[in-house]
Amino acid sequence: MLEKNISKTITNVLLKVCRKYFQEKVSKDISFPENIEIGFQITRDEKHGDLTSNVAMQFASIIGRSPREIGKDLIDYFHGQIKKTALSDVVGAVELVGGFINVRLSELYYQKTLQCIYSQKEHFGKSVKGQGEHINLEFVSANPTGPLTIAHGRQAAIGDALSRILRFNGYLVTNEYYLNDFGRQINLLGESVRIRYRNLFGKEETMPEDGYMGEYITDIAKEIKSKKGRQFLENTSQIKHFFRKYAVKYMMGLILKDLSDFGVKFDTWTSQEQIEKRKDVEKVIHQLKDQGFVYSKDGAEWFNSTRFGDDKDRVVVKSDGSYTYLAPDMAYHRNKYERGYSRLINLLGPDHHGYIKRMKAAVQALGHDASSLDILIVQLVTLMRGGESVSMSTRKGEFISLHEIIDEIVYKISLDKDFDETLKYCKDYIQTLEYDKLSRNTAIDY
Repeated sequence: MLEKNISKTITNVLLKVCRKYFQEKVSKDISFPENIEIGFQITRDEKHGDLTSNVAMQFASIIGRSPREIGKDLIDYFHGQIKKTALSDVVGAVELVGGFINVRLSELYYQKTLQCIYSQKEHFGKSVKGQGEHINLEFVSANPTGPLTIAHGRQAAIGDALSRILRFNGYLVTNEYYLNDFGRQINLLGESVRIRYRNLFGKEETMPEDGYMGEYITDIAKEIKSKKGRQFLENTSQIKHFFRKYAVKYMMGLILKDLSDFGVKFDTWTSQEQIEKRKDVEKVIHQLKDQGFVYSKDGAEWFNSTRFGDDKDRVVVKSDGSYTYLAPDMAYHRNKYERGYSRLINLLGPDHHGYIKRMKAAVQALGHDASSLDILIVQLVTLMRGGESVSMSTRKGEFISLHEIIDEIVYKISLDKDFDETLKYCKDYIQTLEYDKLSRNTAIDY
């Protein structure tokens, strides 16, 4: 059976070679540099082989010799060490190019790899590394104040791919969607629908400041008019509550359909409104206050997050008694741990960089290791049309929805009888999206 991680195995050989080189070729006055990273990386250009290392250049400044001289000696030692291991059939050629040690894997290695792929089929590369560890993976979690956009689609694709990879490696993964169905934005959504509903009956009223302007708001209002007639024209708290609930339910129907069409499934949907109703936020604030992690100042309640490495302490309860975004998030994460998850992963948008330290501080205050929470930042998507970027704003009703992208690609495919041309179209279409790299706050060893 082939070694699962050839790069790691060859790197271990290189490390032994480097230590032997220092013992036999370097002055005793110069100690081995334990602080530098010795290893191979995958080459960017296949003409330089499969794996490459710059260790000769790293050693040059330490021992005062040229990278070429060091590299030649290291390669001689490397060949001798390889002959003593099963890697003699794996390593084809070792070359020194401009101070870099390049390794080319043998044809026999690739032949055996292809045989493994053929025999193992869809199980090739599968592992049990996760050993059944329970992971909660939260992604998308878009506010139900508008349809999913192309940016949400990107996060859905990344989250779903990560989930599949983790499951393939023996982790027990729960895909979770956090439903932000409580608070100011939901109130604005309900009020926007209520105004449009009244407009349909000739009531001359304007949208509230920061209201939602998209055509979908009018669609919701029309559906309510069709089903309920004129019975919700009054301005009472009960009627406002009705519009909020109706609008959220309507939007969640759209979101569920888009995700289903996109091939992404969630195992759990957690409602912020339910967290608020259970008094979970109040409970977590009391818990942290009892532990000395929350204190009063200027009429507000502050989380002492600097004790856990944050840049500054954070307000969790404002002077008017309302919660900041951090407070319900604390309660939500405590709930995740209480449900038995040992590892939490959150995929968030680029406007959440500042959120990382405070949330890691929160999980530590709740008695968990900071490393048990990983927050991955997924960059936004820029859609190009005719060489120009398309401006998008859910609030203004200016965006490209995920279902528009799905419908357009499906439509093009239905017209195209040539499969090769279909693939070319999909490739060209996707290339109109300028994706930034997925950035992380921390390296995750899965």
